Amino acid sequence: MSFPHRVCPFLVFTVISAAAAATVFAQTIEEGLDNPSHVTAFSTEAFLIDGNVPQPSGVWTYDTTESQVGGDSIVSTLPNRATSRIETTVSGPATVSFRWKSSGPSSGSSADIVYFGVDGQGTLGSLFGNTDWTQRSFEVDCGDRLVAWEFQRYSSSPVGDRSAWLDDLVVTPIPNQPTLQDALENFLFDIYSNDWVSAPVTGALNSNAAKSGPVGIGVPSTMMFEVEGPATVKFDWGITTGENDFAELELQINGSNYSTIDGTRVLEPVELEVGPGTHCFKFIFLRDFSGGEGEPVPSEAYVDHLVINSFGPSPTLAEAIEHDGLAYSNAWTRQTSVSHDGVDAALVTAPTESVYRRIYIDLPDEAGLLTFWSKTETEEDLGFLYMLLDGATVHISTGDSGWVKTEVNLAAGTDRELQGIFFRRTGSSLSGNRAYLDQVTFEPGADNYQPDLSIGPKGNKPLKGNNKTNASGAGQISTIVAKSRRPVGQYRLQIRNGSSSDNDKVALRGRWSSRQFGVLFVVTINGKKLNYTSTLKTGTFKTLDLDANETETHEIWVIRAQGARARSHSVKITGRSEESPTKIDTVKTKLRIK
Repeated sequence: MSFPHRVCPFLVFTVISAAAAATVFAQTIEEGLDNPSHVTAFSTEAFLIDGNVPQPSGVWTYDTTESQVGGDSIVSTLPNRATSRIETTVSGPATVSFRWKSSGPSSGSSADIVYFGVDGQGTLGSLFGNTDWTQRSFEVDCGDRLVAWEFQRYSSSPVGDRSAWLDDLVVTPIPNQPTLQDALENFLFDIYSNDWVSAPVTGALNSNAAKSGPVGIGVPSTMMFEVEGPATVKFDWGITTGENDFAELELQINGSNYSTIDGTRVLEPVELEVGPGTHCFKFIFLRDFSGGEGEPVPSEAYVDHLVINSFGPSPTLAEAIEHDGLAYSNAWTRQTSVSHDGVDAALVTAPTESVYRRIYIDLPDEAGLLTFWSKTETEEDLGFLYMLLDGATVHISTGDSGWVKTEVNLAAGTDRELQGIFFRRTGSSLSGNRAYLDQVTFEPGADNYQPDLSIGPKGNKPLKGNNKTNASGAGQISTIVAKSRRPVGQYRLQIRNGSSSDNDKVALRGRWSSRQFGVLFVVTINGKKLNYTSTLKTGTFKTLDLDANETETHEIWVIRAQGARARSHSVKITGRSEESPTKIDTVKTKLRIK
């Protein structure tokens, strides 16, 4: 269940400072929570779910009617179908513990819930219906973390208010353990844990390794540290467990699973790389015991020989790819033998199977058009170059691809990054596994949206204007010569989303004279031909949402009126990008009567 993070039209800030506790307005939220340390100011909000209407009386406030510690607490009281939220920031790593309670007229509706979560990434704890005071504790990872409690009432009955209370909030920093630094052979980084220890382990460097603490069933033992990227990180890890005991050791990076091992595993090496920024590494050892309590072999996890090598930006690499910003890599290099621009380019090889070779490229925060050229020289489907923008894949190549241009429209953003990842699979040969990157450019305010219209006689003949764009229709005129006894021209109109990366809709508008000739815009839907001429004439016809390079095809019919003497007629059709209205393309029809 995801931890909801509401965006509300108002925010009521409570009085927080210690000095304010002495005012005539009595006590503060801090005092009700027993003056917790290691937190920032609290904010609270409340609203009715139907219509998102503010509910100021529901915000969390100081209370003395219910308490578990110190004679006071904080409370939120809500009517049916309402919600309230209180949040603060905690500096991790730390343990957050608190007591909570809920009660009201119902006996325990599952629609009345109090949630606890961190950074809006999911629910860590919940409290349902009528529940007496209960204490809960949760770990908060490295860095500044937003912690929040949300009281939700989604039920419509029974009628009446319900209340939730919080008390005894304690934030305890998780300490750096010098003995773990010694066990991991790394004194440059703080190693945080409440229960991991240094212990002798077979195969460990210098005999000792970091060992997990004693764990109950389903109770994790954790160890964490921060890495400033870009950096390579190496370590050894392993597990000892009994035959009937299931245990696993997970590595999370920034809250997401990177890798997990389980069962009995001797110490084995791991090497990985992280990009620019601060990254929280967290080892989590969990045990799910399914055997008897007499299991002779303890379940323990080990980590050893932690090596972290940070590396800075490379001006030479940025120059090789013509990039105005920063570029980082400890594997890609500048070379001049193969390039797209005829000068130089970045090169990477894959000497080791299944090891990822990365390049990180910082991008500006403003909106614009990102363009880059890439090339691979690999065995087909055995060597790969992935290009990722903010973690999403924008290009993949394998085999002898030749130089390929990739364009991506960028909205405004922060901390954006282009990442190139090259690797070869097990079974591929060492020779001929290379990838190249060149001309990584960014044009502020530009985009690659471009409707591409083309037109021709109905049928399979080539279309005029394909892959050509201009606003005048010059060179994009399809002419049909018809006989007087059947003065009709039937044209096929194709609309392509010319963006190489993003979806777009194209608005069509047609211009023509209605004297002596009739024009029909025919759209086929579910096998039926429908007349959309009026929408084409007014410019209100839009295509479906077209994927990059996707097309949509319709028909234009031009018919000379009975008794008319004119020998020719033209129709001008313009397509305009919905995403970038200044981008247009025009084609024309011309019907000539013999």
